[in-house]
Amino acid sequence: MSVLFDGTSNSKIDGKSPISNFPLTLSAWFYSTSLTADQCLVSVGNILETSRFCAIVLAGAVPADPFRAYRFGTTARTVSSATAYPINQWGHAAGIFDSSFHQGFLNGVPTPVNTDAATASNWNNYKISELTRSTLGNNVVGKVAEVAIWNVMLTQQEIRSLSLGLCPLKIRPQSLVSYVPLLRDIADYERRDANLIPQNFSISDHPRIYY
Repeated sequence: MSVLFDGTSNSKIDGKSPISNFPLTLSAWFYSTSLTADQCLVSVGNILETSRFCAIVLAGAVPADPFRAYRFGTTARTVSSATAYPINQWGHAAGIFDSSFHQGFLNGVPTPVNTDAATASNWNNYKISELTRSTLGNNVVGKVAEVAIWNVMLTQQEIRSLSLGLCPLKIRPQSLVSYVPLLRDIADYERRDANLIPQNFSISDHPRIYY
């Protein structure tokens, strides 16, 4: 199973961030039912500030509907996919982030890179289906599964393997700081990441993953 979000501000999962600084990798499977809404799949950041976070986002409100990876440290650093994210089907999104580098991946295909500097500033919150900042929003309209965070930047080949369905537990497990499969029910991810608190979602089908 996966988790189905309804696109409202009370439909999300959040909790304490498992990571407070660069580097990191964010990864998730998604099944969006909207090409018009901006939807944050996963984010880590400072819930007390508007501009200290990293996130992977479906930019439905942007022309051409790209996938985007954001690295925000006072100023937004954004990279976008050359193609639109898929709708009404499963897709994979990821982003790798450091203080002076970040890049996104849509279904294993890399975006351009950004090499501007950014600072982390005490990340204290972790959200699925919402941006982590004092101004909330950008909730998912659709399904999310297999959310994972590493405290390293994975390689392009490792992210390609994730996009082909390899379980995150098979990729650098020693650096995997959070894995939220959303495979069966609430107990499934509470067992794996006790910091997370669910709000207003339902259970749906899951992408094919090789465990």
